[in-house]
Amino acid sequence: MKIFIVDSNTDRFKGTKESFRSLYRVFYSSLNEVLECTSVDGTSSRPEFGDLKFDLCLVHHNPTDLKKSGKVKSNWRISYGGNEGDIESNGNIDPNYTTWKKITIDGKKVIPKIWRAVDAEGITTEEANELVEFFGNDIQGKVPACLLPPEPSYLSALSILCQGYLATNNKLADDIDSDNDPVNKALTKMGWNAFKNSGDYAAIVYADLLTKEKAEKTQDTNWWLSSFDKRAETAENLEQALNDKIRKAIVKEISNKVQKEWGEQDPNICHKDVCNFFIELEKETIENPDIVARAYLAISKRLEK
Repeated sequence: MKIFIVDSNTDRFKGTKESFRSLYRVFYSSLNEVLECTSVDGTSSRPEFGDLKFDLCLVHHNPTDLKKSGKVKSNWRISYGGNEGDIESNGNIDPNYTTWKKITIDGKKVIPKIWRAVDAEGITTEEANELVEFFGNDIQGKVPACLLPPEPSYLSALSILCQGYLATNNKLADDIDSDNDPVNKALTKMGWNAFKNSGDYAAIVYADLLTKEKAEKTQDTNWWLSSFDKRAETAENLEQALNDKIRKAIVKEISNKVQKEWGEQDPNICHKDVCNFFIELEKETIENPDIVARAYLAISKRLEK
């Protein structure tokens, strides 16, 4: 596979070059635009640039490198740079991108770009492998993970939602003194009890923030599910109840995601208190703060690992 690299940063250029060097026959664009060809066995030569067409052209995302890359004949061009995200989300699209071929991600045509912010070490060997396998097969098969946004953390999202629920329903715990009570333990863990006794509480938390209406809103399972699914978001905005079958399907999908994330570092099945929470989430409302508190404590402990 013939690969061309256009990057005016010396360290990043060298790092990217090394990631491909040991794996594939690579043509490099050096900083003085003299072409170097390195084969797998380490031999080098200087072919005529105008006679070459490359399989891949890796281009750093800046106007100078993008303009320089326009001289390169290549089947596919892949962008990378210091900003996370895709090209479209990073502001105005450089006119040099207009001729680039696009790939389809989640039904949307996008310019191929390494999603993460690429630092001075350049593209990694793992990313190089993914790119060559995908583009070498004419974009057949699975889109490389390095071109996709990272999977969201469902555990982190649930932790935040649990805290929102417990904060708005915290009056239920006002008369609880036992340190062993799950709601009280959860409020202490999330820092609410200490905050409530601080001088900042009255200045930050307004009287209408912790009303019965606000508590009831967080008890509605649409409030929970709308963070994960458009159907639930629509139902919440319209103040409509979800169909039981749809609600259970959404809960099942979230549960599967959480189970998978939970097991990435822990071989045990998802904690029973979290499983009990998902059973409760299949209902129209969650009125028992104990279940939410126990789920939050289990998730918090898991996230600390």
